[in-house]
Formats: sequence, C-alpha cells, structure tokens
Amino acid sequence: MPEPRTAWSSRTSSTATSRWTRSRGSSPPTTTARSSPSRGVVRDHDGGKGVTALDYERHPSAGEVIAEVARTIAEQHPEVRVAVLHRVGALGIGDVALAAAVASGHRAEAFAACGALVDLVKEQVPIWKHQRFTDGTDEWVAAL
Repeated sequence: MPEPRTAWSSRTSSTATSRWTRSRGSSPPTTTARSSPSRGVVRDHDGGKGVTALDYERHPSAGEVIAEVARTIAEQHPEVRVAVLHRVGALGIGDVALAAAVASGHRAEAFAACGALVDLVKEQVPIWKHQRFTDGTDEWVAAL
C-alpha cells in the first residue's frame, strides 16, 4: 500500500495535514466513482453555550496517528481511496476544522468508509480543542 502524503494545516501558517491512501491492488476510481466528502465546521455554539473562539493543538505524534487511521480505513475498505485533513491553530466560526473524503466505485461503500474515518479520527488522533464561550468561560476538549 502506498504511504499517505502528510502535512498539517493551520490558519496562520502554510504548513498543511493531509492523508491520502489507496488500498493495495485497488485501481484509482474512474469517472463513475462516487465520493463521500465530510466537513467538520466550527460552530457558534456547543453544549447550549455560544462559542466565540476556538483553537486546536496537537501532540507531536498526531501525524503518525492520523496516517495510521487512514491506513486502517483503507485496509478495512479495500475498494476505496481515503483523504483526511485536520487543521490546528486558531480557527474562526464557520472554518473547516476536519475534512475527510473517500472515493469508491459505489456510494454505499464510500459513505460507510467516510463515516468510519471521521469516527476513528475523533477517537484516536491526539488533538485538543480549546473553546471560549460568550459567557467568559472556556474549556479544553480532548479527542481521546
């Protein structure tokens, strides 16, 4: 299986994180391929509170972990191609924090793999979210 390409994305820097992987023996999707994109967008609310600002921080191992997550999904769904990106740094309301895309010859497989990809990223990648609320409080939320 080809190694995924890697980069981290931050709002304020040109460093960007993307993971592309294709299962061993699979061919690239043709013009009839189906894709399932998913975007995690910064909301203006969480848990009944208004959100004013949000920052993501990552552990140094996050790049390796997100690559392993992409490989795991590609192995579990051998007929798909996978891409996933999680941004770090300060993000504004409406900014994309997580982008995931899966391409396959059949949409049902693409949807299933994309859902599994997003769930596994949230479950395993060591990224922390610092939210600031309109009432002056703040909280840290771990991905793990």
